[in-house]
Amino acid sequence: MNRTAFPVILLLAVLSAAQAKPATGQTSAGPGARSATGATGANKEFLAAMDALKEGRIDVAEPVLTKLIKAAPENADYNLGVGTLLAMKGDTQNAVPFLEKSVKAKPSSQSYATLGAAYADLGRGEQAIAALRKSLSLDPTNLASNFNLAAIYIQVNSFAEAQPLLEKVVKARPAEPEPTYLLALCYSALNQPAQARTVLLKLPPKVREAEQVLLLLSSNSAQLGEDGESRKYLERALELNPISVPVMANLGALLVHQGERERGLEMLDRAWRTDKTSYLAGMSLAQADYDAGKFTGALEVLGSLLTKGETPDIYSLLGNVEDALKNHDKALVYLSRAAELDPSEHSQFAIGYSQLQAGKPDLAESAFRTAMEKLPLSPRLRMGLGAAYLVQNKSQQAVQTLQPFSAKDDKPDPLGVRLYELAQQSLAGTRDDGKIKQAIADLKPK
Repeated sequence: MNRTAFPVILLLAVLSAAQAKPATGQTSAGPGARSATGATGANKEFLAAMDALKEGRIDVAEPVLTKLIKAAPENADYNLGVGTLLAMKGDTQNAVPFLEKSVKAKPSSQSYATLGAAYADLGRGEQAIAALRKSLSLDPTNLASNFNLAAIYIQVNSFAEAQPLLEKVVKARPAEPEPTYLLALCYSALNQPAQARTVLLKLPPKVREAEQVLLLLSSNSAQLGEDGESRKYLERALELNPISVPVMANLGALLVHQGERERGLEMLDRAWRTDKTSYLAGMSLAQADYDAGKFTGALEVLGSLLTKGETPDIYSLLGNVEDALKNHDKALVYLSRAAELDPSEHSQFAIGYSQLQAGKPDLAESAFRTAMEKLPLSPRLRMGLGAAYLVQNKSQQAVQTLQPFSAKDDKPDPLGVRLYELAQQSLAGTRDDGKIKQAIADLKPK
């Protein structure tokens, strides 16, 4: 689990524990039973220790809780207190047995919430989810459980599951920046940029100036097609932190997109030179270099990125660069590897299109046919296969393959319609190779 979320959970656990009066009956069992007066004194000591934890004064709370747990090792509240103390000290491994004993002796929403947080911190995801769900079954309003369960869902990209949990937390704690930011992140991931931006703009002005908030605001604005607003947030982030690699990489890419190529490339280069482990900076620079025809620079950056780990995007862009350099065999190796890592429509199409570019339409036909067996409903692969037939002057097959693009009522892809019309012309003996070549060029992957 991301540790940044853990202190929030622990704070909520401490608050609840400090407000809960210990069960005195648990301290009076057996021959070492305390008197009622002793139990009351222990309760006061416990509450004072938990108040100290709440204030971050671990040194004050620790000796008291150590003494109490030694005197009453089965007390559920003392076990919860010691478990929370150890977790706050970073010793989550040793905190868990105390928290498990607390849950067994006195199951409550709060004890399950704290145990779930500890499991999550140790990477025991399934146990964490089970404990947090149990907590919510006992008390659906438990903010710690709602928040922590949402954080786990976000880590596995289950944004739809995280969203309603975070909405509860934000409604109860609107001034808390982290739940608000994570809720906006969910909205953004679920293609709801307007809602994401609305949530972020409700944060206090000082919090909105945080870099991660400005970056998300910029992303939301870009999703809404508001490039000016997107740039405004990035320029402000750069003003606040001129050496931020994420800011320079995002702003540089936007500037290139907006036509300010010189400043954009300079910024991307500076971001990459500042941190050559940054995937965002490297990929943005490599893409910009490729678009500008600086193929050697793109290869250098991509080669460096590849030493840090494989991704389909790296291999896909390497394939495009090698194709541009007329190194078709190399390109095909890279594009095939991209498709192995990510057998998506885009990756499958790139292999067939590379064969077309290399003047090997028979191999392109084979590649597109194989891809369509995996993705038979893909319009783009159908266009590629039709184009491969056209290049080989297999007009009848081209017309049959591209025929679905003739259905005007279905609003087919305009390029598919154009290819279908060219196939019909070719079949009728009025073939136009120039227009066919241009249509295939327009099929090039973006």
